[in-house]
Amino acid sequence: MVMNRENLRLMAAHLLTIPAEMFDMLNFRRGCKTTTAKCGSVGCAIGHCIILDTKPIPRHKKTGNIKFEEWSEEFTGLAFESPEWQFCFSVLWVTVDNTPQGASNRILTLLDSGLPANWEDQMYGVS
Repeated sequence: MVMNRENLRLMAAHLLTIPAEMFDMLNFRRGCKTTTAKCGSVGCAIGHCIILDTKPIPRHKKTGNIKFEEWSEEFTGLAFESPEWQFCFSVLWVTVDNTPQGASNRILTLLDSGLPANWEDQMYGVS
C-alpha cells in the first residue's frame, strides 16, 4: 500500500475541528447507526473523518454498516493494524492521549517525520 499523504493531511486538519467532548478513540462511533457517513456521534479519528470521502463507502452486504477498517485502508493507504495505522488510529491511545488534537498531531508526525522509533512506548504511555 502507498500512504495517501493528501487524505491523511485532510484528516489531520478535520480532526482539529472536532470538539473534545465529541471524540473518543475507543469507538468508531458510539450509539450511532453506521449506515450513514455523517451522524454527529462521539467517535474516533476514523469515525469522524469518514465524511471526508467522496467515493462510495464500503459496507457489509447484510447489515449495510460501514466497514471502518476497510475504509481506513483505502482512504489513508495504511494497512489496517500496520505499525503506521496503529500509531495514528489505535484504540490504545484512549488511555494516553484521547483527544482530536493528539490524533491530528500523530498523523502529522507520521507525515512529516515518519514512524517514531518509540511509537509503541508512546502508545502505551511509557515514553
